[in-house]
Amino acid sequence: MMIMSIMAAPNPKRAVMYDDNTDELVFHLADIIGLIAMDNPDEPDEVAYIPMYMVSDNFGGYNLPQLDIRFIEFINTFDQVNLDQYLPQIEEIKQEISNIQNGTIEVETKGNLTQIKRVTRRPKLEAPKDED
Repeated sequence: MMIMSIMAAPNPKRAVMYDDNTDELVFHLADIIGLIAMDNPDEPDEVAYIPMYMVSDNFGGYNLPQLDIRFIEFINTFDQVNLDQYLPQIEEIKQEISNIQNGTIEVETKGNLTQIKRVTRRPKLEAPKDED
């Protein structure tokens, strides 16, 4: 994935995201559209160019909220938000974060064929080594 170009969004939006550390919704202004080049994982010669909304972080860099596990949706800039409509999605996000922390294997079944879809492993925390 590579950002080819960026431009000002004609219709800025707000990205609704869930912050698992504080257990609340967070809103980011998505006022930039980036033209993103994404490779096809099945065909290395194929590249798709996709316009995507981008948000800026505290350091002035831009990122794609759609690719974050905590992303819920884009809304218009002045729309009001009802927390109740996001509760099912928040529960799914909490479950995914829990799966990542515990380490799980997701499988996909098509007919008689079952294959591994994604393997997530629990990160190994290394204990500090005593240098004595």
